Amino acid sequence: MRTTEKLTVTVSKPVAGAARAEAERSGETLSALTNAALREYLIRRAIADEPDTDPEWLEAAARTLVEDEAGR
Repeated sequence: MRTTEKLTVTVSKPVAGAARAEAERSGETLSALTNAALREYLIRRAIADEPDTDPEWLEAAARTLVEDEAGR
């Protein structure tokens, strides 16, 4: 079973440049930065839509977000 999927995105040149610079500075790959950013976005959207979201999933997502932030 695949655990990754290729995703092509288009971003503005300033965002691309900043992302590349951050990747070089942090030693992360652009894929890792994109994965983290998309995960954070989806969690924040789920929190905003909380009434329609499974409470257990929200708790797990919030823990993941906190752990990710602490690891940075």
